[in-house]
Amino acid sequence: MDGAHGSIVGYQRFPVDSGGSMEHLVITTGFSHSGWSRGLAALARDQFAEGVDEILETWRAQAAHDVSVDTIGAPPLERFGAWLESVEPGRTILSSDERDLWLLDQWAEHYPQARFLLFYTDPETALIAALKAGADPADFLDGWRASVHRLVRFQRRHRQRSLLLDAESARLDPQAMVEAAQRIGLMLRLEEQRSQTDEDPVFERLVARRWLERESDLVLLQAELEAHAYPLGECSVVADPDVDQLLELYRREQACHRRLTAERDAQAGLAEENANAAKAQSKLAAERGAELERLQERLSALEAKHTALETSRQQLEASQKQLETRHKTLEATHKDTVEENELLLLQLHQVQEELESQFLQSKQQVETLSAEKAALAKDKEALTRDKVSLTAARDEQSKLAAERGAELKRLQERLSALEAKHTALETSRQQLEASQKQLETSHKTLEATHKDTVEENELLLLQLHQVQEELEQYFLKYQELKGLEDNSDADTTTASDATLLTEKSEAKPPSQAPKNHRRKRPPALKSGGFIGKKRKERQRLERYVTIIRESGLFDEAWYLSQYPDVASAGYDAIEHYVCHGIQENRHPAPWFDTAFYLERNPDVANSIMNPLVHYHQFGKAERRPTRRGY
Repeated sequence: MDGAHGSIVGYQRFPVDSGGSMEHLVITTGFSHSGWSRGLAALARDQFAEGVDEILETWRAQAAHDVSVDTIGAPPLERFGAWLESVEPGRTILSSDERDLWLLDQWAEHYPQARFLLFYTDPETALIAALKAGADPADFLDGWRASVHRLVRFQRRHRQRSLLLDAESARLDPQAMVEAAQRIGLMLRLEEQRSQTDEDPVFERLVARRWLERESDLVLLQAELEAHAYPLGECSVVADPDVDQLLELYRREQACHRRLTAERDAQAGLAEENANAAKAQSKLAAERGAELERLQERLSALEAKHTALETSRQQLEASQKQLETRHKTLEATHKDTVEENELLLLQLHQVQEELESQFLQSKQQVETLSAEKAALAKDKEALTRDKVSLTAARDEQSKLAAERGAELKRLQERLSALEAKHTALETSRQQLEASQKQLETSHKTLEATHKDTVEENELLLLQLHQVQEELEQYFLKYQELKGLEDNSDADTTTASDATLLTEKSEAKPPSQAPKNHRRKRPPALKSGGFIGKKRKERQRLERYVTIIRESGLFDEAWYLSQYPDVASAGYDAIEHYVCHGIQENRHPAPWFDTAFYLERNPDVANSIMNPLVHYHQFGKAERRPTRRGY
């Protein structure tokens, strides 16, 4: 009984001269992990009554929390006394707790009729028990010293009420312990003796003896203990373990080590497989982490709903239906996005076909020139190389579109698998909760896919604009070639120039109006070609310029009048707002406050999306305010 419960508190009634009876408490305790309770193993348990531990637990826990406090306080007298009255007279009470070692003074003060059996063990026996319990030897011996001083001091002050006994001697000769207990008026009975053979702790004994060779002061403490203890008999001295015992112990430990090693390796293999799976999941989560940041605020609201839905199954099913409806909406949105992507690809192919047609026409006109114009022939070869480059770019875009289509197909397959799992998990509340999490995962994946598709559409549209710009450059080069031809045939050149100007005007998109070309462009929108530095950022800004111009939300006249520095610098109002106006908290119209919109919508502020574009595509439908009081 050397755990948290290691003391015995006995209550017994003894006759007195007055003819009545006087109550006695018999308290038995010792130092933790020292093996002291082995001396009580032979006592008959039927003479003890149980039930006092719960009453004394809080009081003892306070003592264990801070044993340095001399006055912990009195035991719970009212409850303990009431419990004593309920015990059958003539019986003894059992309450096992080794923390009574630090409460001896409190017991002696509040129960003057108490009797005490104080057990100790010699340093070697105590250290062996501590090593088997896994205690640190140095810390244990420090505590053992403190317990010895406390036991000796208490025994000196209460010689008539206490006995100090060697626990090992009491275990070997329990009858002598019973006779010694009668000296303080305690009548104990023994159980029927049972043969019990303890395994000799060979390794622990060898370590304990080597350790105690360095602790010379323990010999004096042991002598002081024996001087104050009641002698119960001599204990036999165990000799040092011989080589055969150590070898046998070593072989058993080796066999145990090999078995544990095999088990550890098997567990390590399983742990490695789990770790690999966890790494794969972590990698996938990291790849999706950047895209999911923008959706955290919306998902937090959904998580709050999930917490509330745990109160009842009916509410959980209602939330399930809401998520299914939202899931279908995302699928419809995804389908619309795919159709828009296909339309953009079709427009790209049409522009490329127009480019090829224009090139063929230019080639035919160049062939009509005289053979003596060698410079024009060289320019023709340059134009041919440009055609090859544009064709390669077109093939690359087609390949990219095919890859994106395959990726969308894989995502649709994964979505179908998730929906099948979702349907199967509706059988119970726990399965509904698991299905809830899977639908959340599907929801996040679809929104991330939607974002990727939107970005791809923007990229394709910007690439379409770039192809048109390249077409314009090509026409400019061709005009230069035609300028050389003017020296020989002025009339033919005039007709060709008119034709080229007509074709160029038809090829230009609505967003590239002539008045915009006359204005100065911000540095962030200056073209750097297909391999220009920060090309993707410039394409994103140009996409925002196109969306804002087509939306009709931007008041260009108001912007230039409100910010005359922009007009004086010669910048286009919409391009200046997209590149610089947002950072400078400028407003695109009197009804739209840029700083207020970003402050009220942290999801927009934490993203790279233009606030006016966000309002046009989402905020207007969601009825988000654009300025204070509006």
